[in-house]
Amino acid sequence: MRFKTAKDLLDQAAALHEGLAAYYQRLAEESGREKVKMLLDYLSRHERNLAAELARYNQEASRGVLDAWLNHELDGEFLKCVPPARPVAELDINELIDLAIQLDDCIIDLYQLVAMQCQLPEAREAFVNLMAQEREEKKRMVRQAMRLNDM
Repeated sequence: MRFKTAKDLLDQAAALHEGLAAYYQRLAEESGREKVKMLLDYLSRHERNLAAELARYNQEASRGVLDAWLNHELDGEFLKCVPPARPVAELDINELIDLAIQLDDCIIDLYQLVAMQCQLPEAREAFVNLMAQEREEKKRMVRQAMRLNDM
């Protein structure tokens, strides 16, 4: 069994959001359909904002929370949140929305798993708060994506 600190997991989550931002941006650059491109640009910005929020959190959180040890290897869980390699030409707006929801749900599940294993109450609360924040961001993303789809 491997151990990681909460800070390690937050860094890994921020890197995942940055990776998703780059993925959406690459798909946007490949897309020839304007609405799809607009959605992908939005999703890329959305993921960059989430990465920036995690970086801010890393700066503001207490050392006790950041240094909390977790006794579960989560690299496999992070890998579940990596999007499939699929050509953008095959994806329509509804499929992109579904993919974004699946990826957000994966990250929410990951935070829930981490929260359940945190021994330190402050660390558990931090991951519960991150999970709630991710849920709110997902709702916002879905609303924006649906507005775009209705245009």
